[in-house]
Parts: sequence; structure tokens; C-alpha cells
Amino acid sequence: MQTPGSTWRCVWVRLAGALTLALSTITSAQNPPQAADQTRPDHQNIFVRDTGPLQEKLALAARLEQQQDWIKAAEILDEIEKNYPDRVVLTTADNQEPIRHYTSLTAIITRRISLWPAEGLAAYRAGYEVRAQALLQQAQAGDDSAWQQVYTRYFNTSAGLDAGIKLSDASFRQGHFLAAGEICQQLLDWHQLAKEQQPALLFRAALSYQLGGRTQQGQSYFSELKQHFADARLVIGGQEQLAAAALEQAMQQHLVVGSKPSPDHWPTLGGDASRGRISTTHQYLSAQRLFRVALAPRAIPNLPPNRQMEFTQQHDYVRKAGLFLGIIPVTDRGELYFQDGRNLYAAMLKNNTVAPNWAGNGSSKSTILYTDQQATALPAAQQLTVTLTDHEVLAIMGLPDGQGIFAPSATPSIAPHLVCLDRASGALKWSFTPDDVPRDGSAIKQLFFSGSPLVMGKTVYFIARDGRRAQFEDAYVIAVNLADGSYQWSTYIAGAMDGSIDVWDDPQGNIIAPQGTSHLAGWENRVLIMTNLGAIAAVDNQDGHIVWLSTYPRNHAAGGASWQRSTSPSVNQLQRPWTYNPAIINQNQLFALPSDSDDLLIYAADSGQLIKSIKRRDLGMADTLIGVDEQKLITASADRVSCIDWEKYDRRTFSGDDDYDVVQWISSFGNAQAADPGRNENGHICGRSFLTHDSVFVPTGVGLYRIDLSSGMKVQQYPAYGQSWGKNEAPGNIIVTADRVIVTSDEGVSVYGDQSK
Repeated sequence: MQTPGSTWRCVWVRLAGALTLALSTITSAQNPPQAADQTRPDHQNIFVRDTGPLQEKLALAARLEQQQDWIKAAEILDEIEKNYPDRVVLTTADNQEPIRHYTSLTAIITRRISLWPAEGLAAYRAGYEVRAQALLQQAQAGDDSAWQQVYTRYFNTSAGLDAGIKLSDASFRQGHFLAAGEICQQLLDWHQLAKEQQPALLFRAALSYQLGGRTQQGQSYFSELKQHFADARLVIGGQEQLAAAALEQAMQQHLVVGSKPSPDHWPTLGGDASRGRISTTHQYLSAQRLFRVALAPRAIPNLPPNRQMEFTQQHDYVRKAGLFLGIIPVTDRGELYFQDGRNLYAAMLKNNTVAPNWAGNGSSKSTILYTDQQATALPAAQQLTVTLTDHEVLAIMGLPDGQGIFAPSATPSIAPHLVCLDRASGALKWSFTPDDVPRDGSAIKQLFFSGSPLVMGKTVYFIARDGRRAQFEDAYVIAVNLADGSYQWSTYIAGAMDGSIDVWDDPQGNIIAPQGTSHLAGWENRVLIMTNLGAIAAVDNQDGHIVWLSTYPRNHAAGGASWQRSTSPSVNQLQRPWTYNPAIINQNQLFALPSDSDDLLIYAADSGQLIKSIKRRDLGMADTLIGVDEQKLITASADRVSCIDWEKYDRRTFSGDDDYDVVQWISSFGNAQAADPGRNENGHICGRSFLTHDSVFVPTGVGLYRIDLSSGMKVQQYPAYGQSWGKNEAPGNIIVTADRVIVTSDEGVSVYGDQSK
């Protein structure tokens, strides 16, 4: 029987050979214009930073290894690890594969060195042990990033072993059990100095995998500990105990890892870092609207009288198309927060009053905590999100107007930027702008921030896109310090040719911004990014190195050659803002519905291996990924909400909506033949739906519906049957707390519920 160690040994032996594979599979394709960073295209014109520019260095290192000149080989490999941490290696040998998979070059080099003979490893440690130990000793207690640097860069030293154990213990304490188990597994499989620590590492690996839900792997490590180290004793809970007996007792106990959070705690898009949390609320629709928070008036362009009517008509058309429905609210501790691109609002959910310590306009009603004087309020075709921590309010503000109806006179020249407010007072703590990102001679022209800020520990992560290179757009992940906004690192993920809808210009011909909001998700010790540029990736949350990257086929509209720019894209060219989907993590699997793909994609979150792809047309041309509840996959399009059993789905045999073994239910809305399904006056879906443990709340042009999750039946609606939205009511994006239903429209936020609660 193969142990987890032997299985991974086979895998990494193959990956170690990827240094040679990387040389043989690199094509001679020319770099794109202005690509000074030498990213390289794959077969679909998706650009990744692979090993192409390092061919000579890698070949030289291989020759030095053959000559047993270990010191010089180590120097070259260390230089590559230091200067090219974001390089990836293609691990799919078949260039015709529609899905191509990459892994970190740094990981390949680390594993390669671990396979050196004893004299090679001795030479390596002689050259790097001292500096590795110095870095480890300088690290303060709890400094995960410093431990990660030693572990990644100097894995094969004794300091690397110590750093790995510290990282594993830190991950375990944070509840990242699979990450803790993976580190122990790597040390057991590859570190030549780990033999003395083997019982302790087996104990950690077994318990971590058990708690992380990988029972089979946990049992395998337990069996190895019991068979080979039956008499080993470890200090556990302050007492020396037999390791095998203590582990068996711990694994047999029903360990409560953590309770489910309150439905009143919804501090970010998707409820938590996974972006796929399912609310436990039992709240249903209420016939009573408790209060409404109106948005501040927007500045209207100073136009001559003959153009005022034209502006009004265009504004109304854009509004009816749903392009202003981008506000996504958050709640926590009875407080409601949202932003409109220019203003960041807060209110108490119970009675719409202001907490006495909030700064703002002094009103006794809801307040504007912060105003960006140079930004546009409620920009079209933009998703506007907020993220809360216990002490901070974070938002990316200053997004440009996607339809250009407020440009140029009412749209000041400002780049999107990240702001952080003190939650207790509403005061600005810090802001981070694109100019705060070091360029370091890279090809970056102008960055645009987007998406919902992701907070993991002491770090804030967000997406930046660079659309200034002609016909190309690039995606980055940026990390800053939560306490003061100081820059920590940035990682280039991928780039691709823009489709005709991806960018727009101002009247002077300068690109205003890329089009295509995307979001980050957090899982264990990784940040996962869906770029909407043909690539999905996972990066380490400590140092940003790419753990895995996978490219997927782009649809023709996104990757086609008919690229063009427009000063005012048509309504049909722009994506409805609520349909910009985050990737969702559910049961260690990543579910992604990229805006540039014809498929919904499901990956293993740890390895990036594709599990399944589902045709978008088999989901009724879904544009919104509502959620995943075990085998239930819930999506929405303009006129329907669908629930399928994704585990039973097979794209080769699926027979359509009447495949009842796969399709659990379909709930239809509006007239499927309507000329413009985005218009609010028909019954189509207008806004982002909300998933609970037993319901799906769906906003439409005529009212709000609650669907029973088990049957798909519409069991409630507001207003009552035969009626439509009332005065100052409109559809929008939904969140549901323990006793409130919140709908954010393009005019304000309406809160529904029982006044007595």
C-alpha cells in the first residue's frame, strides 16, 4: 500500500523533472508589445510568467549538478528563487490540452535540491545555513511571513526545518488544518534532517488531516506512527505521553473545531473569506419595510440645455438596464455598511440611528462616514463592496463610470484606491493608491484596483489590473499591512488579450479602466484569484509565491482578435455589476464562473487540478454563481434560478433541463422572449440573490421572491401576488440577517423585517 509520503514522492519526482520539461516545452513565440517583463503566451494567448527567460540559467544549473559542482549550482538556483519568485512551470506536457496547469518554479527548485546526494546537501548547507539561521533568529514570535521566507527559500537547511514546524503549528492554531498537515507532509517526504523529528511530524500530520476532513490521510500517518514509533514519547499538553496512544485518543474524540457564525455577521462579499458561506438564518420575507437609507444626490454634468434631455434619456436607459445595481452591503453587530463609490455609509439595523461615536454629518439618522471628494457616486457597471474587521472598514473607492455618462465634466481624474476607516469613529486610518505600488522597473503602466478586499490575519489582499498596454490586460494580487496600509508584496498572475468589451477610453483617447471586476477568496494559507483573463491561481498568503495556476479556454468575445476601444460602450456591451462573481470555496473545492469562459469550472483548491467543467448553456446561460451547498450548485441567469447536482453532472451525457437525475429544480422569472432582460419593469432577475440553509432570496423587476431550496418552489413574495414594488422601492442586491432582509437598489438601501425585533 502506498503511504501519503510515497505517493507525494512519486509526484514530486515527476515535478522535479519539470526543469527539463520546462526547457523542452517552451515555444519560440514572440513576446507581446511592451511586455518588458517577458511574460509568455500559451496556446490561447494567455500570458504567464514561465521559465522562458531562465532557460540558460536552468540549463547551466543542470550541467553543474552533473559535474557535482554543488556550490555553484546552489548559487544559481538561489539567485533564481530570489529574483524570480513568481515564475511557474508547465506541468501539462500536452500543449493541446484546453486546461493547462502550472506549478511554482520555487517549489520545483526546492524539491530538486532535496534530491541531491549527501555531499551535495552538505555543500548547500555549508553555504546557506548561517544566513538561514540569522533570518530565523531575527524573526519575532508569531512572525509567520519571516518563517515562510526561511521555509520557502532555505527549506533544505536545519533552519528551514525549524521554520516549517513553526509554520505548521501556527497554521494549526489558526484553524488551517490542511495547510498544517501539508507542511508536515513536505518535511516528512523531503527534508533529510527530519528523521529525528519524525514521530512529532507524524503526530502533527495525522491530527491536522483528521481535523481538516482528510480522514484517510490522517489514518495513514497514524498507522505509520503506531507501526514504526510505538514507543515514542512526546510532550503533549505539558505532559510527556506515548505519542501513538495520545494521538489515537485525540482522533477518536469528537473535536469541536468551531461553531457556525451568526447570520448577523456578514462582514464581506460571500460572508467570509471562502466567499461561499451559507447563512443559517431562519428569516423569511416580511411585508413591512422598516426604513430606507437614501443615497446622497449625485453631481449632474453641467450641460447646455439642448443636451440635458439627451443626458436624462441616457441615464434612465442605463438605470433600467440594471447597470447601477452594484452596491453590495455588509452587516455585523447590528451595523449596516455600504458604499456608492464616492460615499461610505453606516446605519444601525434596528432603527436606522447612528452610533454616538461615529463621525459624519451629525444627523440622528444614517450617516456618511467617509466621502471621496474626487470620486463619482454610483458609477455604472461597477461592483461596490465593503469589508469589515473587528476594528476596520475597508473599501475600494473611486471606480470610474463604466458608461461614461458622467464623463468628462462630472468624473474627476482619479484612480481607484483602497481606503481603511476606523470602525469605532469612522475616521480615515490610511489609504493605498496605485502610486504606492513600487514599479521596480517592471512593465506596469497604470494599475486599477477592484473587487472586495480580503483580510487574512494582519494582511489585506486585493486585485489590481493593468490595462494600459495596447490590447492587453494584466492581473496582480497585492498585499498591504492592515494596521497602516504599508506595501508588503505584489504578484503577477496572468495577462490576456482584451475583448471588445474589456476597456473604454475617455474623450482624449486615454484608457479609463479595464472592464472585468474579479475577487479574491481565502482558503487555508492561500489566496485564490479568478482573473477573468483566462487564468485561476492560488498564491501563498505570506510571501505571494504562486502555488498553482491553471488556464482555461476563453470565449470568443473575451479573447477574440476584434479588439477595439469605445468612448461610451453600449449597454449590451457592459456586464451587469451584480454578475461579477467571486470564486467560491466549498469542501476544499473551488467553484468558478469566469465572465470570459463558456464553462463553470470546479478545481481542487489545494492542487489546482480540474475536477469538472459544466457548460454554461447547461445552466440556462447562467451569469451568477449564487452558492454551493454540498452537491447542490445554485446559479442564476436573467430569467431563471437553477439547482443541479454537480457531482452527477457529466457534460458528455447531460440531456438538458429534463435530465432529472442531475437537475434538481428550475425556477423561472419574467418573459424569456423580452427584448431587454435587464430592464426593471419586467419580471427578470435584477440583482444578486442570497442563499440560506433552506432558501434562495431572488430580486426581480416586479418584487422579491423566496424559493424553497429543497423543491425550488416560490413560497413567498413581496409585495403580495399581483402587486409590484411600491414607492421608493426597487430591486437590487440582497443579504439576509437573523431578522432583517436588506435590498440595495440604485436609489438607496431598504431594510425589511419585524419592528418588534
